Amino acid sequence: MLLTAIAAFLMDDPFSNPCQDDRGRDRCSAEMQAATLEVFSAQPLSTYNEQRTAVRRVFYVNGYGSDIMALEFFRPEGARPFVKVSAPTTSDGKQTSIEAPISDEDWAKLVSQSERLEWLITKPPASANPAKADGQDDIVLCLHSWVYWAEATGDGERRSTVNDACQ
Repeated sequence: MLLTAIAAFLMDDPFSNPCQDDRGRDRCSAEMQAATLEVFSAQPLSTYNEQRTAVRRVFYVNGYGSDIMALEFFRPEGARPFVKVSAPTTSDGKQTSIEAPISDEDWAKLVSQSERLEWLITKPPASANPAKADGQDDIVLCLHSWVYWAEATGDGERRSTVNDACQ
């Protein structure tokens, strides 16, 4: 009976939406993304486009659906690129972040590696779970998957993707 319940659960796949965190919130929705920006005191990409600032950033949500960190790389036009790491704003309104300059070479690598934004977050190869010699596949259960929202701008166009670590 337990195997039947597990099989039904796996076939129904209620967690197949890579936008859904463990609290069932849709991290792809405009409302949720606006709330995420507010949590990190971050600006929408349209603001950076107006300022002619190129951006690559990732917002991290842990396996319990909590916002935990924002990692943002900026390249203001005519200025040196820099990285900013931010923690969520606390209940008393304090925002903690650190910034540091990065080299032009590191910025160029980041831009090159993020050309296909959906791969900005490293995914395991499709062959990570090959069939065993006995012909049986392992069943992989992913619990408390982290969710990642990645964005990029700099060419006047906004690119965005949301994935979870189980995808």
